[in-house]
Formats: sequence, structure tokens, C-alpha cells
Amino acid sequence: MKKKILSIIIGCVILLLMLDGFCDFLLYSKPYIGRFFACSHFLASLPEGADHTFYKKIFDNTRNIEYVDQPFIGKTLKPGAYGFYSIDSEGKRVNIDSKDTSSRPQKLLLLGASQAFGSLSEDHDSLAFSLSQLLPDYEIDNYSVPGQTTLKTLAYWQKVSTLTPKHYDLAIILSGPLDYLHECRAMSERKFRFDQYEKPAIYSVPQMIINKFFTKKNPFKNLCSNPEQQIFVADQVVKNLQSLIKYGESQDIKTLAFIPPTLWGNSANITSLKPFLFSEEVKIFNKIQKEISRNASFEKKIIDLSHAFDSEEQELFLDEGAHFTPKGNRIISLEIAEYLNR
Repeated sequence: MKKKILSIIIGCVILLLMLDGFCDFLLYSKPYIGRFFACSHFLASLPEGADHTFYKKIFDNTRNIEYVDQPFIGKTLKPGAYGFYSIDSEGKRVNIDSKDTSSRPQKLLLLGASQAFGSLSEDHDSLAFSLSQLLPDYEIDNYSVPGQTTLKTLAYWQKVSTLTPKHYDLAIILSGPLDYLHECRAMSERKFRFDQYEKPAIYSVPQMIINKFFTKKNPFKNLCSNPEQQIFVADQVVKNLQSLIKYGESQDIKTLAFIPPTLWGNSANITSLKPFLFSEEVKIFNKIQKEISRNASFEKKIIDLSHAFDSEEQELFLDEGAHFTPKGNRIISLEIAEYLNR
């Protein structure tokens, strides 16, 4: 009898250890499982007719990019080759499809977030490449960083200025909307649960499942639902762009800031993306973007391109991050070039 009880106890312990080990495996696999679903979601949001095989590959390459954390600047690009993307030792994206442009007489610095960087775009489809074709007198250095707000762009530019002796004749900033996305969405609510790894996996995994499927949560929360707050946020974005322009001019660089089109504040076609957007948030961001557009000027150095896609019937955004299709990049680069050539 005692042997039978002992055997049952040992069997239960072994079963629990095996179950705990399996749960550990699930915790380890969670980021990879999440990446699979994120890719599926991205492919589902693509414009009609987009090549899913190609964009799956470019999605994977984008996710493989590595970053380095720097004080006050945040994340900057780690040098390396990431499929379609090539980051040089200085941390800027290099267009390997471009011919050598180092002999061009003038130097152009491109700054901003993922739209300027050319996320989800091959070299020959990127904004920087299109600009290089339209502005043959300029050698372009693309120091844009995905996810970088205007204030962090300013800090990054100040650091770049101390590290490179190169003088730029022109600086173009394509930025603005990411600021209110970052500030208005309740980022602080999205806690990273590192504590789940400190508890036995056999407890953590069931708890995660319960929280995921049985705990009622309001998926929408935005900190800018108040009209006064929307005006304040829009004012801050414009002031940050003004700070970038003033810094560039203090370095004797002609500096222009262009506000790119997004999924709101315009009449662009976003048919494939509408099912993935919160209608309440769209209304809030519409108001902020329109307020920014209304204030954009600063001696004609802040140029509003938020309506650049309004007359186009086809969809020019690839995903909820408002990254551009190849045609979208060409339209924005053409708008910038035309403004410069006036």
C-alpha cells in the first residue's frame, strides 16, 4: 500500500514537472507565436492586390532590425544587414540600389520616423531613393529612425552633428503624427509582465489564458479625448517641429519640416485598414491632425502634406503604422521636390 501511494506521489510530481516544463516552453515560444499572428494581421490589412509572399518577407526583415538604446535619444539603428535594409557604421540607412552619389555637390540630411526611414520598402521603393532621383544635385544621408518622436529626433541630430564633420546644405524632416500617437495612446497601461517569469510557469500560463479570454477589458483608451487636450497636443507637435527648424538654421542648414499623410485628417483611401481602427480614436486623431495642419507654417518652413493622397483612388498605406506603398513614397517625394523647386 505504501509503495502504491509513493508511486502515485512520484507519478504526480513527474507529471507536474512535465506540465511545468511544457508551460515554460509556451512562455519561451510566446514572442514567436505573437510574431506569427502579427504577420497574419499585417498581411490581412494590405491593400487589395498586394503580393503577400513578398510582404511577408519584408515584414520579417523589418522585424529583424536591431536597435541600440542611447540616453535622451532612445533607440537608434544597430549597424548591419537586415534583408532589404542595410544600416552602415554610422547608423543610417544606405540605399544599395543607388549609384554612387558622393560626387553630388550638395548634401541633404533626411530625418524622421519610419515613414522617412522607408519601413516596409525595398531600397528602390523608398522615399530616400525617390528623392535622390528627383534631386540630382543632392547626396542624401538618411538618419531617420523608426519610432522616433520629434524631440528624440532633435537630440539625435545634435549628436550626429558632433560625430560627423559633414556639413549639410539642406535638412528635411518628415515627422509629426507619431508624436500624438505616442502621447495620446495609453502606453503606460500596456505593462510588460516580466513578473510572469518569476512565478512557476504552471501558474503563469493559465493566468495569462484567463486574463486573455475571460477578463473583460475596454480595448480603447486614449488620453486626448478632451478638446482642450487635443489643441494642446497639436500645439506641442508644431513647437517641436519649430525647434528642429531653429536648430538646423543655427547650424547654417536650410531646414524644412513636412507633415506626412496618415490614416486620419484627410480623405485618403483606407478601405482595407478601416476594420482594424477604433472609430473613437479616429475622431480624436482627425481633430489633432487638422489642428496641426491649421497651424503649419512657421514662415512657410512647416509644410502640410497630410492631404497628399486625397485625390488618389488606390490605397497608399500598407498598414496601421501608415507606412507608404511604393507609389505613396513616390508621391510624397514628388511633393517635397516640387516644393523645393518653386
